[in-house]
Amino acid sequence: WNGLGLVLTYSTTRFIAQDEHHLLGSTFQSVYLYNPGNRIHKHLNKNFFHPTTVFKDSRGRLLAGGLDGLYIYNDSIFIPFDSTNTILRKRITDIQELEHKYLVVATRSDGIILYSDTSEVIINKASGLSSDNINRIIVEPRTIWASTNHGLNKIIITGYNPLTYTIQLYNMSSGLPSDEINDFAIKKNNIYVATNDG
Repeated sequence: WNGLGLVLTYSTTRFIAQDEHHLLGSTFQSVYLYNPGNRIHKHLNKNFFHPTTVFKDSRGRLLAGGLDGLYIYNDSIFIPFDSTNTILRKRITDIQELEHKYLVVATRSDGIILYSDTSEVIINKASGLSSDNINRIIVEPRTIWASTNHGLNKIIITGYNPLTYTIQLYNMSSGLPSDEINDFAIKKNNIYVATNDG
């Protein structure tokens, strides 16, 4: 491996940058802090739960999605983000933030939840998404991209009070090799799409 340092952890599901010296990672049992400099990782949560994704918002809150909802890190454990809100108790696949106004929460069965301290908006198939099963999201200014097994959705925010939006769909009819979008990345004016067919 020509000097490449490897650290193996069991079933890593996601990495994000914590700061310039650390990464946060999630496995199927915990969230951990990893220091690439000394290759030491430390489990953050003392309680067992099944994180599917991790995210640190603009307020510095560490959030994790799980099979049964959205969690927040508090005093060495992950607790339900809002235990009274049933929509946040769905399987979470990804978390981002829209212009410091909304948490953008992707779910496996209920589309996308835009959540703030004062309101929540659900964007789902009934409101124009190609599917309620969201694989991955990327948030840009006034835009949410969402990959599904039925194409890539571009949600353009047209207003905030109240929240209004339009949705554009990119799929095989648009020239993609498959409608099943497993993952994607955006760099400058290019979108790179990972599908089952290339």
